[in-house]
Amino acid sequence: MVKKILLTALAAFLLFVILVSLTIAIDSRRLQKRNVFPGEKAIHIFNYGWHTGLVVAVQDIPEDYLPYFAMLKEHRFIEISWGDEQFYQARGPGINWLLAVRALLWPTNSVLHLVGFKVPVDHFYRWSKYYTIYLTDEEFENLIYYVCSFFETDQNHKFIIIDRGLYGDSWFMKSKGTYIFPNTCNVWTARALKAAHLPLTPVIYQYPSFLVRVLENFSRKQKNHKNIRLAIIEQRE
Repeated sequence: MVKKILLTALAAFLLFVILVSLTIAIDSRRLQKRNVFPGEKAIHIFNYGWHTGLVVAVQDIPEDYLPYFAMLKEHRFIEISWGDEQFYQARGPGINWLLAVRALLWPTNSVLHLVGFKVPVDHFYRWSKYYTIYLTDEEFENLIYYVCSFFETDQNHKFIIIDRGLYGDSWFMKSKGTYIFPNTCNVWTARALKAAHLPLTPVIYQYPSFLVRVLENFSRKQKNHKNIRLAIIEQRE
C-alpha cells in the first residue's frame, strides 16, 4: 500500500515537472517571436532570488493613474511588487519559515510594496538581476491598469497605507487579492506581464527561476538586436 502511494506520488511529481518544462519551453518560444522593440515604454522585472516584481518610470505612468503613486511621484522610478501581508513585512534576520509555510498553505491577506528611487535602474539593481522589456503605449497602460486594480481603498475611497516599506523611500499598501499557493508573488508578476500581452502562462511561474529562464532567453535576443541596431547607426555615421 505504501509502495503504491509512493509510486503514485512520484508519477504525479514527474508529470508536474514535464508539464512545467513544456509550458516554459512553449512560452519562451512564443516570446522569442515577439518584436523586440514594439514601443518606447520600458519596464523592468527585478529578481531578488525568491521574489520578483516590476519597475516603471514615473514619467511613463498615464495621468489617470498617477494618484495611485502620489507619495512617490518625485522619484524617477517606482518598484512595485505584491506578497503575503505578514511574511512580506517580517523584518527579522533571515526568512521566517513559519510565516512562509503559512503564506503558501493558508489563504492570507496581501500587500503591495512600492519603492521610489531616483538613481538609474542599473545602479539601483547593481547587486541584483533585472530584465528590461519594451512595450507599446497600450501594453504599458494595460500593465498599469492591472497593478492599480490591486490597490485597496477605505470607505472614503482613500488608498490604505499600512506601514513604511523595507528599504529606501518605500511603503506597504493594503492590497486586494488572496495569497496562497499557487497564487504567489511571482505569479502576480507574470500576470502583470500577461496583461501587457506577453505570451505567458502565469500559473506556472510560482518560482522566480521559472520566470527568469524565459526572460533571460528573450533578454539575449533583445541584446543582440540592440547591438545590431547600434552597429547600423555607427555605419551610417
